Amino acid sequence: MRFANVRGRASLVIDSDADGGAAVDLERASAGEFPSDPMATFALWDKLRKHAASIAGGEPQPFTMHDLRAPSPRPAQVFGIGLNFRQHAVETGAEIPDSPLTFTKFASSVNAPFGEIPIGVPTADWEVELV
Repeated sequence: MRFANVRGRASLVIDSDADGGAAVDLERASAGEFPSDPMATFALWDKLRKHAASIAGGEPQPFTMHDLRAPSPRPAQVFGIGLNFRQHAVETGAEIPDSPLTFTKFASSVNAPFGEIPIGVPTADWEVELV
């Protein structure tokens, strides 16, 4: 089962490649048993896992990669891991820690795979955290 947020709706991906794929809208395929809101779907995760095969048989809709949104659009918490591989620590000139550094990030830092990122400053150091 691959869960996705397609155009703002909770969906099960049934086929995909580098350009996009096909997904079944959870609310439509379940006749309203599951919500369209991805965040509300997480509260029903165990139930979804039990019924995923029957729901995945619903009407698939095509999507492109630009239709994907953040799978968890409003997370309660976001944690980051820093200096989590030796080469990165060496590149920064930092002392290699015994264990990776952990830190929090604002929930507003979550974005869609192809979402715009407002910089708002003359210079910025890019960093990517994949969740």
